[in-house]
Amino acid sequence: MLLRRLRLWSGLVLAAYVIPHLINHAFGLNSIDAMEAVRGVLTLVWSNPLGGVLLYGSVLVHLGLALWALFRRTTLRMPAWEADQIAFGLLIPPLLMGHMIGTRLVRELVGIDITYDYVVAAL
Repeated sequence: MLLRRLRLWSGLVLAAYVIPHLINHAFGLNSIDAMEAVRGVLTLVWSNPLGGVLLYGSVLVHLGLALWALFRRTTLRMPAWEADQIAFGLLIPPLLMGHMIGTRLVRELVGIDITYDYVVAAL
């Protein structure tokens, strides 16, 4: 029961981060200035120490619970949808590492504010 609640709450925290992040990308269809305005609000929530601990803690808990569930299986026989869910879930963190290093880590180590002008120029 505790593991299910941890998975649920860590997944909800991740959704609370990812959904507004993707909506902010949709604002880019209008303008980069619109994206920057929304980024300012999102940065207040997720860049403070409490938001960072909550976000990265949720990533670790969610990934750890997925690996634990895979480890507990007695066989790797499973429906295709479940295998796809596990495969995509395990592929997402390595695919996001470049994005995370290029934005959050650069901001923390170098001390510059990563704007959408920087991200678009890098792309």
